[in-house]
Amino acid sequence: MSTTHVALGYARRWLLGLRAGINVMKIAPQPLFEVLTRFKKLEFQSPELRYELPEVRAFLEGFPAALRAKEGYVAVRAFLKTCSDNETTFNSYRTDAERLLLWSLLEAQKPLLELNHSDSESFVAFCLKPPSSWVGPVVRDRWVLPHFHGRFEKG
Repeated sequence: MSTTHVALGYARRWLLGLRAGINVMKIAPQPLFEVLTRFKKLEFQSPELRYELPEVRAFLEGFPAALRAKEGYVAVRAFLKTCSDNETTFNSYRTDAERLLLWSLLEAQKPLLELNHSDSESFVAFCLKPPSSWVGPVVRDRWVLPHFHGRFEKG
């Protein structure tokens, strides 16, 4: 798939999103899953998100229903649970699965569970050259809120 084809696909999806009232250009990616010890305390039997951080719930609720953001989140959460016995594996998979979910919502503007082979090629191209808004200047803690002057306890 050529770079031009990928760029045209993004432009088409962006325009379709604007017509549908989705302005994802103003939504910045954010962490969705916490450190392993906190992750293990989530409620996995229910699709409700009552144990997730309020910031995560609000972020997911900010997307149009057609993107099924909560459904995608629950799917990624279930996948991450399968590798929660090993912290190193969990951290690695969390990074990639979280990036895919965020990409599906913010860039592809498509529900995670509707992604196809063409989308996977677009995602790989995106990961090879992400926009600057997706690249942080340094590795930092996952949850340090602007109004919070301390630090959350690490796992």
